[in-house]
Amino acid sequence: VITTPNNPTGKPIKDDEIIKIIKAAPKESIVFIDRSCINTLPELSSKDILHNYPDKNIVIIHSFSKSHSLSDQRVGYLASNRVELVRSLRPKSDLNHNLHGLQQLAKVMDNKKLVESKRKIITGCNKLLKKSFTGIPDSTYYESHSNFALIKLPAGITSEYVEEYMKKKNILLMGGHRLGLGDSYIRIHMSGVDKIGKFIEEYERMIKL
Repeated sequence: VITTPNNPTGKPIKDDEIIKIIKAAPKESIVFIDRSCINTLPELSSKDILHNYPDKNIVIIHSFSKSHSLSDQRVGYLASNRVELVRSLRPKSDLNHNLHGLQQLAKVMDNKKLVESKRKIITGCNKLLKKSFTGIPDSTYYESHSNFALIKLPAGITSEYVEEYMKKKNILLMGGHRLGLGDSYIRIHMSGVDKIGKFIEEYERMIKL
């Protein structure tokens, strides 16, 4: 199972490494590629991967949750070069547990403006963070094109401290200690440019204390 790009940083597995894994996989194995996030760098086309390796069992999943900030809709899709794999992996219609997903898909597909506006939120947040953190000392913002962003904290400031500080300012974020990244990192949700602006303002105030 290959997760690329990685959550929460958007860091991708290199294309040549993906190809090595696909080529090395035994014929009876299934190579399952999770692309629920969106890369910060160009990536191999899913269509090309499926087309170029017809002798392999490949399944690729995509989601619009991270790439278009459509987490509420929980919409995504699965693609494979094997019809029998799709049939075995697809939700069973008699369980009706996919009805809500289909309703949300119809809602999104019929509303191009919603998709574009959500995508602009990510672009705007990313642009603001990148510009602002260029001038913030001892802090690193890892550029991300998904709706999560990762920040490395200055030495001496822990993610637990930042969580508590921001919580008092009504700003919610996730400390790296909760994500297996260590207490030198925090993860923020890029839900709105104005909210990111407020976070940056409080962050700059915090590190000066």
